[in-house]
Amino acid sequence: MFNEKDQKICYGLFYQDGTRIPDDAPIGEKVRSGAIVYFSDVNNLWFLSPSPQLPGTAPLKRKPSRTDSEPPPPPPPPPTYGCRLHLAHGVIHAVSYDKVTIHRQFLLNHLPSGERIRQDVQYRMTGDAPIMHVSRDPHCEIVRQGNQWYVRALQPVYVNGKRYDHGATLAVQPPQMTVVVGRNGWPITIELFSP
Repeated sequence: MFNEKDQKICYGLFYQDGTRIPDDAPIGEKVRSGAIVYFSDVNNLWFLSPSPQLPGTAPLKRKPSRTDSEPPPPPPPPPTYGCRLHLAHGVIHAVSYDKVTIHRQFLLNHLPSGERIRQDVQYRMTGDAPIMHVSRDPHCEIVRQGNQWYVRALQPVYVNGKRYDHGATLAVQPPQMTVVVGRNGWPITIELFSP
């Protein structure tokens, strides 16, 4: 990407304290358990700079104390959860948008080479491997709508042995849920966490 002066912008991953995560680090090492990670321009770490005060805004006035005649405040909104996908042992994919589509190529792109080779060898020796049960077309989607995450099954997926397909939608309940993509297919654990 280029800025308004046609200068190339370099992006990187950073921890909350501003420490840059090396680009060549394995994906499992890039995200510490429970760590907050930011994607930012390496020359302008937006998350470290204070929020600017917009022109024309003044500090909020102190609210008068509530009397017994006032109604109680409305209940707080339901919690918003972030989402991480555990694709294999030590392989975590943080969902940074409101939707991620799962298909075979997505898994092949995110699994370490050793796991891809193991799946290939298993398929060549036995004619079957869990990853081969994942469709090349979109198999399922993990989608956020409002404050809730859902699994939308486009092809057969299994949760606790029960089959879902043909667009069936299933709410992901915190803290986590395991979905098997395809019959005897690839298990993915969906973890919800409070950011």
